[in-house]
Amino acid sequence: MHAVQKAGLALASALVGLTAAAVPGSAAAAPSSSTTAQEGSVAACKKPIDRWGHRGYYRCGSSPMNAYWDDRPGYDETFVVGPDRKIYSIWAGSGGWHELPGNGRADDMYGHDESNGRTVAVRVGTAKFCTNYKHGQWNGWHRCGSVG
Repeated sequence: MHAVQKAGLALASALVGLTAAAVPGSAAAAPSSSTTAQEGSVAACKKPIDRWGHRGYYRCGSSPMNAYWDDRPGYDETFVVGPDRKIYSIWAGSGGWHELPGNGRADDMYGHDESNGRTVAVRVGTAKFCTNYKHGQWNGWHRCGSVG
């Protein structure tokens, strides 16, 4: 009986270890200038990106997207998909990387458009999802087409 309990404890410990390794330590933490959103993603492939004096990380296999919201030279905002698949942005004066509201998840950035406010599109598999910034806030994510 003691051997069965001991084996059960060893199995439980192994499962707890696997669960802890599979769950990102700061997945629920909001990004700030001291802890970028992409830090704490366990075993995710990530690439560094520096903007306006702040380092963030984007998911391997995805590409950062620079948005040009006005006619001035240079980009105004950068968007990335973090290793945790959350969507983050940074702009001059933002103080660091910020997660876009709405609990969006993506595989890659898809595009942006400024003709009707500020619209950002991401790719999730073969679907395209969009959010729009109008009247000082980001609106919810919605399916806005297919990719490829």
